[in-house]
Amino acid sequence: MKNNNKEQKEEKYEERNSDTAEWDMSLSPEELWNLPEFQKAGSQARCKVQEYLMELDLRYQAKTGNSFIRLIESRMKSIESIERKLERKKLDVNTENMLGSLHDISGVRVICFDIKQIYWIARKIADDGRYEIVKVKDYVRKPKKNGYESYHVVCRAPVTVENKTYFMEVEIQIRTILMDAWASLDTKLRYKKNEPLPDEMELQIRKYAKWSRRLDKMVRNIMELSQENDFGN
Repeated sequence: MKNNNKEQKEEKYEERNSDTAEWDMSLSPEELWNLPEFQKAGSQARCKVQEYLMELDLRYQAKTGNSFIRLIESRMKSIESIERKLERKKLDVNTENMLGSLHDISGVRVICFDIKQIYWIARKIADDGRYEIVKVKDYVRKPKKNGYESYHVVCRAPVTVENKTYFMEVEIQIRTILMDAWASLDTKLRYKKNEPLPDEMELQIRKYAKWSRRLDKMVRNIMELSQENDFGN
């Protein structure tokens, strides 16, 4: 039965994609990024995903009596960041690689309270079938070497700009408060310097990541105790 559902979804996405517009690959990444239509399409896609996450939160509240949302934010990656990332991947800086190899040009980040909520959100996104899932990366169960933790889901959201339908990729990052605090610190130290960090600093950052994971487990335990007390009353 699951295979039939998967085949039906794939057929649906193929049918949608056959009617969609394509971006002009002869443009440079900067030219495409500066197109008002590209910016508008990205903005609409991010808004759709944010509205969907808030809809999921209402369903979570109906189920548990609590909200999972601490914060939702979105962004479009700057053209400078896009070019740097292509260079780090050792890819030519062109529009084909920009759209084909970078899945986080448009991003939405939802900050929740504990790890269990991360997997509830991820499961609902996968099960609902609202959007085509392009890619999933679970850096919670398997953190990056530097200690980074987050759950990433890349989906395609249909948007209409000037009577043309585009499928825009949006990367959803799902993190706890502690994961986000650590990631913000790491980004500030690592990417703003634009040079390798000293070994001692790398060790300290990884150590802080381990402490953060322990704290997240403690938060999970506290949340479960709180729910038990609520039901007990």
